[in-house]
Amino acid sequence: MNVRVKSVDMGDVLQEDAINVAEEVVGSSEVTSESEMAEGIVRRFETLHGACWHCVVGKSFGSFVQYDSRNFIHLQVGELEVLLFRAGI
Repeated sequence: MNVRVKSVDMGDVLQEDAINVAEEVVGSSEVTSESEMAEGIVRRFETLHGACWHCVVGKSFGSFVQYDSRNFIHLQVGELEVLLFRAGI
């Protein structure tokens, strides 16, 4: 699946994990809705990197989020956009 980083403010390890997790979840046949994809990404990412991660998945949405420094990524995964960020730690 084609993954493109559109915007990022996170270290290399987090970025690599975010790309891998998003690609795995979005490409899974086990999830059928965008909300299930977002939940799957958050659950897997929190297992790897602790709590307070938030995710938005969809084809068309606007956003303005405040996040903890060095904890944000915006990806395009196939035809979907993925925002993943940590806030509130």
